[in-house]
Amino acid sequence: ARVRGLSDSLGVSSYVGEFVWDALSDLGEGYYRGVSFKVEPWDQWDVGISDSIVGLVVNNARPAVISLLSTDSVGSGDIRFGYSLRLSRGDSASIVGVFYSIDGGLSWDEASVSLIDSGFIWRSLDDLNDFEGDSILVKLVVSSYGGIGEGLSGYLVVDNLMPRFAGLSRVEVDSFRGVILRWDRAIDISDVRYLIYAREIDGVYDFSSPFAETGDTVINISGLRNFRSYNFLVRAIDRFGHVDTNLVEMGAYVVIYASVDTVKLLDRVGGKEVKFVYRLNASSDDSISLRFEYSFDDSIWFIGNSLRGRVSGIVANVGVYVDTLVWLSYADVGWRDTDSLRVRITPVGVGGVGRGNISRRFLLDNIAPVFGGITGAFGDSSSVLLRWYRGFDVSDTIWYDVYVYSDSLNLFNSVNRVASVVDSFYRVTGLENFRDYYFGVRARDWGDNVDSNLVVIVSRPVHYASGYIYGLDTISGFTMLRYVVNAVNNDSGYVRFEYTIDGGRSWVLIDSISFNGGVVDSLSWDSRMGLWGYESDSVRLRVVVKGRGGVERVWVSEKIVLDNRAPSFSGLIRAIGGERSVRLVWGKARDVSFPVKYYIYSSLSSNNFDYSSPIGVSEDTSFVVVNLTPGVRYYFVVRAVDRFGHVDSNLVVMSAMPYEGLLGSFGISMHYPSRNQINVGARDSVYVVFMDDVDAGSLNLNNFVLMGSQSGKHRGRLDYYSDRRMVVFKSEIDFKPGEVVSVVLTRGIRFANGDSIPGSYVWSFTVKVEDGSVFSGNSNGVSFYSSNGY
Repeated sequence: ARVRGLSDSLGVSSYVGEFVWDALSDLGEGYYRGVSFKVEPWDQWDVGISDSIVGLVVNNARPAVISLLSTDSVGSGDIRFGYSLRLSRGDSASIVGVFYSIDGGLSWDEASVSLIDSGFIWRSLDDLNDFEGDSILVKLVVSSYGGIGEGLSGYLVVDNLMPRFAGLSRVEVDSFRGVILRWDRAIDISDVRYLIYAREIDGVYDFSSPFAETGDTVINISGLRNFRSYNFLVRAIDRFGHVDTNLVEMGAYVVIYASVDTVKLLDRVGGKEVKFVYRLNASSDDSISLRFEYSFDDSIWFIGNSLRGRVSGIVANVGVYVDTLVWLSYADVGWRDTDSLRVRITPVGVGGVGRGNISRRFLLDNIAPVFGGITGAFGDSSSVLLRWYRGFDVSDTIWYDVYVYSDSLNLFNSVNRVASVVDSFYRVTGLENFRDYYFGVRARDWGDNVDSNLVVIVSRPVHYASGYIYGLDTISGFTMLRYVVNAVNNDSGYVRFEYTIDGGRSWVLIDSISFNGGVVDSLSWDSRMGLWGYESDSVRLRVVVKGRGGVERVWVSEKIVLDNRAPSFSGLIRAIGGERSVRLVWGKARDVSFPVKYYIYSSLSSNNFDYSSPIGVSEDTSFVVVNLTPGVRYYFVVRAVDRFGHVDSNLVVMSAMPYEGLLGSFGISMHYPSRNQINVGARDSVYVVFMDDVDAGSLNLNNFVLMGSQSGKHRGRLDYYSDRRMVVFKSEIDFKPGEVVSVVLTRGIRFANGDSIPGSYVWSFTVKVEDGSVFSGNSNGVSFYSSNGY
């Protein structure tokens, strides 16, 4: 026990003291009976003799918590309440009393109640007779071991007072509508309705049975006896039956003819049975017969005799009679459809023909749709897709009733109809996979005419697994095929991966694997196996999946680029020597993937290339190799490489020799005579030493030309000395002394590698004068003086 005021050491002699037991902390909230409590002393030898209290009552209870609810927010007379109590453990309670307040809780009066199980009934009439208010509070007071508890209700509306009503204010007579009564609205805290009483002049009111009742402040009274005087009285009644007692009455003389004020078609389109609702106004002492007519053009009306419903001896007991007529149109009209039909209902009473009414123009359809039935049923996972061709009917809408059953014999029973749709297809769901079902469809129009086709298709729902590859646009060498298999968890089967290079005419297997349920995975494919050295931009992949559904679902990719081949490249076209450089030129390579680059290789011999180390890379179709030694022949190879590193293996070798200066630009090392040389012997040969081997067959007197200023064009012999790359021209005649001789070399001279000199190379020299005449010359011409006057 938790105690306060008790020392741990009490001394060596007798001791008298007191302490406090914290029973709430030990026992908790509640009312406890028969609690025992003892005290044990002890010393260093042992526990001493203890004393105890038995049958102690501990009251830790708290006041009851009460929840009080009224069964209605508005009440009158006996008002029912329910309550619930939450008590401490071991506690019990009793009701002290029930009290009410009409001033929001400022003052309370004891209520007259009758106790019931878990509630009570407040007899409010005993306490608040002839009273109404909307701020009434009720409280329940309960006594328990924990004290007094109170439960308070929400605000109530109490209505023990009859409505305040001034009575009838005006009476009007309409020969077709009857008598119209009007009044002002009554005052009451709850909803009010109005009781209408009528009596003939020599009669009395029967307040136990009102003539009519309404919630409005106006009413049209029909069903009265014609040609009689009536008195009328109106009283207000609230929701609890409190009726005011006004005695205001007014009279009227009634003259009423029967009339039909409404003829309404219940359906949008009429069929073999057309339903109408009509409203008849007539006096209650009249006996009415109905005349039913129909017309297709509003000019000629036909009597309709095939009716189901009451058409004679009709008595409007309260002045208004509403009923339904069913016209069996097929019996009167036959197999026919039209969109311009109207009907007319005319009342005939004792006094003669009343005022009739005409329906709207409507479509009559007595012919079932023309429909060929179901055309296809396609099984899918837990469902079957049904298809059919649309039917034909005069109605603007046709419904298609879908039937499903386990056999065809009882298929078209109404209990097997699962849907009515307006489309030409419907998916039946929730079916058991791999089980046969029978399906049928029938067409139904607005007139409820149903075709009678007997077309039945049997099908079964199955789950078809499927798959596809994603995230792939180019294939080269080893390629990861990322794929997805769409399948339900209990499905299993195989996935086959294939490719085609001929537009799908033939497919080659890549791999086939099994699956269990849905899969997202990757497959490694070495595309070089079977497609080594192949490239195309029209390769397609196919995924074929077959599960328990038994049908292969095929997915085919868009066109994919596959590149397992080096670019198609014809190699170097030209190698042109330049000033300490060589310019290389080639055509574009062809390849399915881009970009294509070009590796440039160089060597000092035609067969000693290191293809592992290009000297340059170009993305264009030309490249200039610089910093070369003039007069040295260089050999070059250019190869194409694609984005995947495939390098072509062409062996086209071309060479060129870089030069330095003007002569070098024409591929010439030297020539004799030199440019603008004077005093050249009349019989000297002219020779040219080239930097590269010359094609001797290309040499002739049309591309190696000597022209003397006096002697004209020279003929002679050309000799080529290949070991020195020298061409020697020996003229048939001597040069004229003092004349200027021009030498022209043209593009016709070709080197052994096929190249020509880049242009026409021209130089001049002057022939020596033998007679001692003084001669002077320059680069632009020559002049001389002779002692002989020449």
